[in-house]
Amino acid sequence: MSCHVLLAAGDDGESDAATARSPVRLDHDSSDSEAQRFSPLFSPRATSSTFSEEIDSSVGDESDRDELASLSSLNSPAPSVYSLTESLIQASFRKEFGRDVQNHSEVYHLPADVPEFERLNKQHMMLTWVVGKYPAPLMDVLEDEPQGPQKAVLDLGCGTGAWLGDIAADFPHVDAVGVDLVPPQLTYVPPNVRMEVDDINLGLEHFYGQFDVVNARLISAGIKDYAGLIDQMSRILRPHGLVILSECDFRVYNEDMEPFSLTAPPAATTSAAAASEPPAVARYIGHMRKCIRARGGHVDAASLLHRWVSQHRSFTDVVYRDIYFPLSPFARGDSHEMRRQRKIGFLARDDSLAFMESARPLVLKGGVPEEEADNLLVAARSELMEGRLPCYMRMQCVYARKRT
Repeated sequence: MSCHVLLAAGDDGESDAATARSPVRLDHDSSDSEAQRFSPLFSPRATSSTFSEEIDSSVGDESDRDELASLSSLNSPAPSVYSLTESLIQASFRKEFGRDVQNHSEVYHLPADVPEFERLNKQHMMLTWVVGKYPAPLMDVLEDEPQGPQKAVLDLGCGTGAWLGDIAADFPHVDAVGVDLVPPQLTYVPPNVRMEVDDINLGLEHFYGQFDVVNARLISAGIKDYAGLIDQMSRILRPHGLVILSECDFRVYNEDMEPFSLTAPPAATTSAAAASEPPAVARYIGHMRKCIRARGGHVDAASLLHRWVSQHRSFTDVVYRDIYFPLSPFARGDSHEMRRQRKIGFLARDDSLAFMESARPLVLKGGVPEEEADNLLVAARSELMEGRLPCYMRMQCVYARKRT
């Protein structure tokens, strides 16, 4: 088995599309004791998936711990016949404000280190509670057809590969491919999974016509032309294939499901004026939104997904879901839904705190004074841990089938 890495820059460090499209084999280097190792992944194919309308009620605290333990094992470095040499590591990563940041894209600027990998795995569990494991049509799209081509799934911006791991386990007859800017650290890769390191912004023509499902979740911070990416997805999909898109808009919402206003209020000369200020978590994520936009990320993609997909001539059976989920466990009551909301609140609180810490290099690099950023982080942590102020994030999800 071989592992391919598609680099987004040429040897001279400048962007080179021709170089980026050519797989680079990572040769074994047993002499490099500090090499970053990862297991080779399975062969390419993509399949479509859908969001289930119900949360599995069997998920509980014990199963959550088991799932987290399983996800953590995906991040543990392990020996492999392939490795990243020290020189390639130095070319691929840089330190910024104490965190490792990838060098292949100037748009995406969240870290690529162990704390971030751990956050992404826990986020995957949270999102399973929020939107469900798969959309309804996924089972039909990925049904095994012995007389047809092997089913295949593509996950764009796959992160640690947690979603692909679910696909590989639930659909062992499917080939699954993940694409991300950095290689994940894996102890075990299912035989039907393969990862590729690439910058999606450079184009995906090499995947055209190969997949039954294309999934993209929370990648807008690193995408310059999201509408163009959707067009490429339509070409990647086989007839009747499934596209699944899920994005947040980097805004925090109040209990009326309206975004907190970040317009600078008058000087807080009274306690009432001070109380009218938006919460620190909203202000900090507002800084993130501005910094992502300044780097070229598409922070408005979430609110445009439905229009883009609905108006694209290749898609039909478009389904749109607009979901608000709590950022802390403030829900009260003993009903099943209130318990579910509290569970999501606990998971979302931990994810949000880690997410804001991960975004510190982004906001500092974007010009936010360090003292202001750190004060907001402290205040936001206090708000979310106390859980007294209802705050929500909004996730907009679209899935659709490709026409014949």
